[in-house]
Amino acid sequence: MNTTILLISEFIGALAVIMILSLSPVIRNKRPLIFLYPKREGTAALTVGVLVLLITAFAQRFQPQIFEGLINFYTYPGLFNSPQKEFSSIGSLTAQILFSAAIILPIIIGLAFRKQPLLSVGLGKAGMKAGLQMGAALVILAIFLQGKIFAIINGLTQGAFITLTIALAAAIGEEVVFRGYIQPRFSSWLGEKWGWLAAALFYTAWWAIPAAGSFTGDGITFLVSLLYRISLGLLLGWLMKKTGSLYAPILYHTAHLWLGFM
Repeated sequence: MNTTILLISEFIGALAVIMILSLSPVIRNKRPLIFLYPKREGTAALTVGVLVLLITAFAQRFQPQIFEGLINFYTYPGLFNSPQKEFSSIGSLTAQILFSAAIILPIIIGLAFRKQPLLSVGLGKAGMKAGLQMGAALVILAIFLQGKIFAIINGLTQGAFITLTIALAAAIGEEVVFRGYIQPRFSSWLGEKWGWLAAALFYTAWWAIPAAGSFTGDGITFLVSLLYRISLGLLLGWLMKKTGSLYAPILYHTAHLWLGFM
């Protein structure tokens, strides 16, 4: 089946699962995250976002070998006939871990300096159960819709395990930054709906700037990839909004990347 149709089916299925499971008391009765100084938090999120953009630009400009090993900025395989690229080497794993650590570092420093708990990035114990349940359901859905059930049952290669670790490292980096830190603070500052949209647009810009820097002239592929990226950002952001837990978007994002690149 065409990859684009599979992705649309996966995203629609994910939306349905999120809507159904959001009716459960565990998720419906979640405690909202409230910041005492919304404008200050929004400014902090904007500052962190700019720092992440600068770190990404630095990696692309001065560490091209590391940047080439990142799964984050490649077009989803098969999307509008985009080529398949393997991410199953130790070099790619090392590059991914270093990059994810680099973009998370400003957040770690900010949380420590301002004495904010992990709860403020969606990693508190309170929402862990709901986040893990929702994430697990979406992982199962993605495996089923991508037709990878028998491939997993029949046993995974060493390369598939490395790809899974790379996908996990990439998902942790992106989700901590955009859904964990930036989105809740933008939502506190701008309102829940506009904060969700602004975080998704910021996430898309983070992908689009380096992608435009290495633009090969295929405008249709770039636009389709841009649409895919903003759709993914909106879906992951909505998942975070519904659960209040970062565990759900991390699990789903990991599975989504892994199944595409394995």
